[in-house]
Amino acid sequence: MQEPVMTLAEVAEYLEIKPDSASRLLRRHGIKPQRGYLRTEVESLERKPGRRTDLEKDSP
Repeated sequence: MQEPVMTLAEVAEYLEIKPDSASRLLRRHGIKPQRGYLRTEVESLERKPGRRTDLEKDSP
């Protein structure tokens, strides 16, 4: 069974940042697309030390 994947737009929405920021964040952490981004790898970003909160979108 294939592991669930997310599009870049879904990753950005999940992390509450802009898609271009999400792309840079994923690259910085060595997460490469595999027909999307593996959900488990994206979810692990929340636990990584040094996650930049200054890239997060402002609250409405």
